[in-house]
Amino acid sequence: MDAGTQKRRILVVFALGILFPTFFLTWLSSIAVRNDGAQIARIAREEARGVARDYARELQTEIRRLEAAARAEIDLSLLESERTAWAREQLDGQLRRATAAHPIVAGYFVVDENRNKIVPAVSTPWVRARPGQPWTEGLDGESYSLEAMMNGAGDGGASLQDTIRAFEERRASELALERAERVEVRDEDPARAVSLYEEIIETTEDPRTRARALAKLGRSLWRLDRLDEAIACYAELGSLPREHFEKRQPLRVLGRVQEAWLLTKAGRPIAALDRLADLAHDLELGTYELVRGQHEYFAERCRTLFAATIAEARTGERSNDERARIEAAASRLVRVDARSRETAERIAFSLRVDRQVLRYLGNHLDDSALPAEGYTHLSRLGDEPLLVHYAIQPLGAPGGQTGGRVLVGFIVDLDWIASDVAPAVGGELLASIGEDAPAIGIALLDQPGREAARVGSDFDASDDLAVTEELDATLPFWKVRVSHDGAELRRESRWRATLYLGIVATAVAAILVGAFSAFRAVTTSLQLARLKNDFVSAVTHELRTPLTSIRMFAEMLAMGRVRNEEKKLEYFRIIANESERLGTLIDNILDFARLEQGRGDYNFEVLEPVAFLERALEIFRFHVENKGFSVDAELPPQGQLRDVRVDRGTMTRAVLNLLGNAMKYSRDRKEVKVRLYASSAGGVAVSIQDFGIGIAVDERERIFEKFYRSGSELTREVPGTGLGLAIVQQIVEAHGGLIRVESVIGEGSTFTIELPPTATSSASGETGSTG
Repeated sequence: MDAGTQKRRILVVFALGILFPTFFLTWLSSIAVRNDGAQIARIAREEARGVARDYARELQTEIRRLEAAARAEIDLSLLESERTAWAREQLDGQLRRATAAHPIVAGYFVVDENRNKIVPAVSTPWVRARPGQPWTEGLDGESYSLEAMMNGAGDGGASLQDTIRAFEERRASELALERAERVEVRDEDPARAVSLYEEIIETTEDPRTRARALAKLGRSLWRLDRLDEAIACYAELGSLPREHFEKRQPLRVLGRVQEAWLLTKAGRPIAALDRLADLAHDLELGTYELVRGQHEYFAERCRTLFAATIAEARTGERSNDERARIEAAASRLVRVDARSRETAERIAFSLRVDRQVLRYLGNHLDDSALPAEGYTHLSRLGDEPLLVHYAIQPLGAPGGQTGGRVLVGFIVDLDWIASDVAPAVGGELLASIGEDAPAIGIALLDQPGREAARVGSDFDASDDLAVTEELDATLPFWKVRVSHDGAELRRESRWRATLYLGIVATAVAAILVGAFSAFRAVTTSLQLARLKNDFVSAVTHELRTPLTSIRMFAEMLAMGRVRNEEKKLEYFRIIANESERLGTLIDNILDFARLEQGRGDYNFEVLEPVAFLERALEIFRFHVENKGFSVDAELPPQGQLRDVRVDRGTMTRAVLNLLGNAMKYSRDRKEVKVRLYASSAGGVAVSIQDFGIGIAVDERERIFEKFYRSGSELTREVPGTGLGLAIVQQIVEAHGGLIRVESVIGEGSTFTIELPPTATSSASGETGSTG
């Protein structure tokens, strides 16, 4: 039975008798650990689910308490005593104060039985657009068509001729205005356009045409850098008695804005601030007939101009009086802007009541089944949830008469609940659980699953110990997520899992170590037996070659067949060289034995390197010629290189080993190159190059290992012991040198020995021993 079959049989026995039971034991242990962890996770989830239910109940209870407190603030006695605008305004003020006292309230509302909104009582500083008119369009009510003027002729008592004459005059003014604008814009002649605009202003009796001409005149004067005249022109435009529009632009408001802007450009920021404060005040009062988009646009223009103008006014040196006027105007503008923003917020809330509350709750005025404590209703506008708390209340009237019914309530501020109420409720709940309880994290999640509020420990959204619970039908857009850390349970689980796995791992490790040791011992024995056989065969072959040569030439000399004296001498030299080669082989084996035992003896002496290498080549000459090889030796003249300190015998064996390898692993090109030269470190280098099979890159480090031989088929065909290069490396390193190899597959290899330089050549004859 060969070694491969024995190894396979051992592996099969190892797998069936050891590995399979080990894997089965490990599998059973993993199942036990997993089941134990699952049980602990179930316990933790049940505890977390209980906390989530408690939190949902406490949060809902707190919201109801806050709603009841906010509902108690509603006092309708003013409406019972009188139903005037003053009473509505007083009730609105009262509820606004209540809103400030109860953060849960985003705003109160009161609706009468006719579905008319009583509170919030707010009027918009803009007007409604006419039916069919875009909300961004102006409200210029004037019409200049002949048909409209004829339809209105009889109302004022004017004759048809007067009406036609007035129309013609207006039409002529319009045409003149168009010609002047062409001169300004198309011909780019603002100076001439100014004259034309001024002529139109002086001659026209149409107020709208005059207002349009003033606006265009101010623009042309500004383009000519006649700022004072442009400011006066815009001031006159802003002081007109009524509003006129040009391409949906309100000309009076535009004139006042342009006046303030040009005052800043002219270096008069204090006057500009006064104009801006007046304009902001008039916009807040709703002085101008503007639709909502126009009002918001000019209010924003005021704020933008104010920021730039106040920065301009506060730069440079100013007198005390000027600084006082600047700060007074700025304070006035800030107050007006604050009132404007407050009004905008109240208007926005009023519109929200119209669109979100009355649309859904108006029909409940006829519902007599509503509970007296109120009702909380959820609705949506798009993706935004809306929570409204409301109730139906009867109104009394003077004299004990019934005054009807009203729907009163408020919009719940969900953001405040998420930011303040939810964390407070969660904190109280966690405090009631106790410090000894496992760490818990409570989070309030919105509809997309984002975290709206959180209290307690952090937790991972993917934690398998976290549970999610719905709130009641009033708050379905929120969910409660509780993560039970379960640290103590996890530690217990990990300890038990560690214990189980440790026992199993120890048993498995012991089994595997024993099995591996046995397997290693068996395979090592098989490998040693194979190496032993290979080594004996290789040594036998290596010894037989020189012995055969010595026996052949000795028999020829002994039988007297060689008559020529020169031939006799040559045969004697061959016998001597082969004897020395045979001794070298034996010394290799002995050296290896000494190296294995950790001892080696060297007798160092200082030698001339050229003579030393020539002697080594002479020993190898017969073997080279017998094999049909040629040795190309590149040696410098003697004395040119520095002497080397070597052990003559061991270093000769190292060189002969490399020469023998060069011959054994050459193929068609039977040539060996030997080169002796000075190394870069100042010592001596010997390189031996062959042109044979080469050495693979991944094998260049291993070829110096004992008994290692390349795995290629070409290498296996060459006899050898696998000791030569290992001995060479040991010898070179003992001399303080190094050996390196360069090789290309199919082109050959070059082995180079580098020896260090000697301190001085006068040390010739020095000997020593190293062990």
